[in-house]
Amino acid sequence: MDKSLYNASGCMDKTAHDAICAADNKKTQVSRADWTGRDADADMFVKMVKRLAKGFRFKLYDRIRFEDSETGKKYL
Repeated sequence: MDKSLYNASGCMDKTAHDAICAADNKKTQVSRADWTGRDADADMFVKMVKRLAKGFRFKLYDRIRFEDSETGKKYL
């Protein structure tokens, strides 16, 4: 049986289950048509930081936030 069908007290909660399933099914699509080269660089930078952390056996617990010094755009 699906674990999300029960609430914290162990009682069946179909309403919460339906809401969780509906939220999980929604896919957030990012339109990359308006991406610039700098946005692609920022995406690669985040992936590299994550790989470095994993390679050194660290875990990232917060979001990686930074600002592009050339454009002033903030990536949150």
